[in-house]
Amino acid sequence: MYSLSAGLVLRYGDRTLQFERQVSDTEVQFKYLDNFKIITLTNFDVYAKVHNREFTVVHQNGNKVKISIGLDLSEKEAYPTTLTDAEVDEIEFKLIYIKKCLREKVSPGSIEQIRNCLKNFSPPQKDGTTQRPQPSVWTVRSWLKKYTASAGAPLSLIDRRSCRQHFKRLDRRHEDLVGDAIRRHYMQKNGLTARATWRKLRDEIKHKNRAGTEELQVPSMSTVLRRINDLDKFDKDYARISPDYARNKWRYSLSGSGATRVLERVEVDHTWLDIWVLDPRTGIPLGRPWITVMIDRFSGYILGLHISFYGPSTGTVASAMLNAITPKNEILLILDDNKLSWTASGAAELYVLDNGLEFHSRAFLRMAWHLRSDLLFNRVRTPWLKPSIERCMMEVCRVLPQAGKVYKPKPNFVPQNPKKGALIVFDDLCKGLLRWACDVHPKQINEKRLIRPQDLWDEGLSCALPPRYPESIEEFQIISGITAHRTISGDGAFFNYLRFNSPELQDYHREKGNFRTEIRFNPDDLSSIYIYLPREKSWLATPLQHSIPGYGDGLSMIQHEIIRKQAGDRLTKNNAEEVLAIANSELQDFYSHAMQTGIGLRKHSNLIRLQGLTSSNVYKNKDAPPTKKLPEASEKIISNIENLMPFKSFSLEEELL
Repeated sequence: MYSLSAGLVLRYGDRTLQFERQVSDTEVQFKYLDNFKIITLTNFDVYAKVHNREFTVVHQNGNKVKISIGLDLSEKEAYPTTLTDAEVDEIEFKLIYIKKCLREKVSPGSIEQIRNCLKNFSPPQKDGTTQRPQPSVWTVRSWLKKYTASAGAPLSLIDRRSCRQHFKRLDRRHEDLVGDAIRRHYMQKNGLTARATWRKLRDEIKHKNRAGTEELQVPSMSTVLRRINDLDKFDKDYARISPDYARNKWRYSLSGSGATRVLERVEVDHTWLDIWVLDPRTGIPLGRPWITVMIDRFSGYILGLHISFYGPSTGTVASAMLNAITPKNEILLILDDNKLSWTASGAAELYVLDNGLEFHSRAFLRMAWHLRSDLLFNRVRTPWLKPSIERCMMEVCRVLPQAGKVYKPKPNFVPQNPKKGALIVFDDLCKGLLRWACDVHPKQINEKRLIRPQDLWDEGLSCALPPRYPESIEEFQIISGITAHRTISGDGAFFNYLRFNSPELQDYHREKGNFRTEIRFNPDDLSSIYIYLPREKSWLATPLQHSIPGYGDGLSMIQHEIIRKQAGDRLTKNNAEEVLAIANSELQDFYSHAMQTGIGLRKHSNLIRLQGLTSSNVYKNKDAPPTKKLPEASEKIISNIENLMPFKSFSLEEELL
């Protein structure tokens, strides 16, 4: 304890301050003892600096002052934090004799004065307690000295045997043996138990004693158990189970995420929705879609989302990021509700991500560089480092309708088949989640801070810089597109059995010829792709060329794959492969039979020209008489045929005479 009065001496770094005078009820002055400079401080400033340990109380009126701030673990003997009833009674009993001596103004070291003070003294007796014998003069003298030396601290009278530290009794060599056994047998993956570790240590020490001349004592089992209990629990779980388990079990939070404004820190994640949806045109169950969400860490306001069946990929992240950046006025038009508003837009300063492969792709890295944003990848299996998005993912699965809901497996419980109970079409699911993101989630009250995400977002926008937007959406789509490599020919570029071509591309192809280059596409829109022109070092938007007009309008990659799969199923249903194989087999059989017939009709090759054989004559009349019999190949006929050559080849530019 200390007081702002004469004789107070403080230490500030290497300088010493001494109390000089009290200026007013709230201000005091101190003097530096090295140059006698006077400074004026308020009472609260002095108290705060002492509490924060900027000032150290040296002494007051020559007596050393002890300041107890928190738990002083550096002291060998610290006062206990709690006292038992027996310890409280013991302190009260000692204070009775000490205060008696202080009232009589007894000197702490005078035996005679203490004896005369306690002569014929009988302390008051509590109800229900037995009379305790009077302590000796020497005992009271020791009590009085402790109390005076501690500046009147009653806790100095406590029995020190209850709070003294017990030192290890084993020598250094035995301590090393115990520590080595614990490290080799206990602190291992799926290591031995504590008792099994002690038995291993016992057998090892006995083996050393039989092999050597020195006799080592076997530590007791309780000693080994105490050494194991003294180990850090995090280190034990880290070594015996796994690092991820230890980090998850002993995790803690101090100052939070550190976000101080909106769009400073945005968290991104995916989840598989716990619901089956139907196709809006055919009503066929499509399965469980994926959702990608971006949320502002400071306010908890959802910035953007994207729902698809692709799963986590660069394309879904790019679509979600584009949705988060662009204003939402046109998106809300599909809900036909003028009361709804979604003011989230703009690029973030930092995106907090997990270690998915889509976040480590070059396309996503290009997107972040284009937006001038930083990336922070959290450690594997540490979802608590981005709690806002994890909480949001839990909420989005809770607000889903019950029809077609997917439930977690439980013992002795058979849930309804979600595929059979699905009643929500994909379009309605997207509209419902859009309404939840802009109307329900921003109005939820945070129980800890008693504020809504929408209020935090609006207040943050009023005091923050305006949101940042990319200059060109087309440039962002090129940067965020998925990359592939194709060879450009006269037919254009083929990708996923689709052909992309344009007059501009063919003009470039006529100059350079066939070339292999990079293409980029958006999996949500295959109506066109971007082809890189190496010489111009620019990108050319090339449309889809298809026999069905408008086939590529709004066509996604998964829709194209479903269409091809359905066409393949129809061919499989009609046994197309089997029919083709039978036709090929019949053709080969026909040729084999024809060759057997032709073996007997083989003549000189030049004689065949006499018949004027063409397919026109074959296909003209199926009832025509068989081919005339060839004449004998005499030497005169053969020489005349070779000289005439009536089957000269010709072109359309030649004149036939």
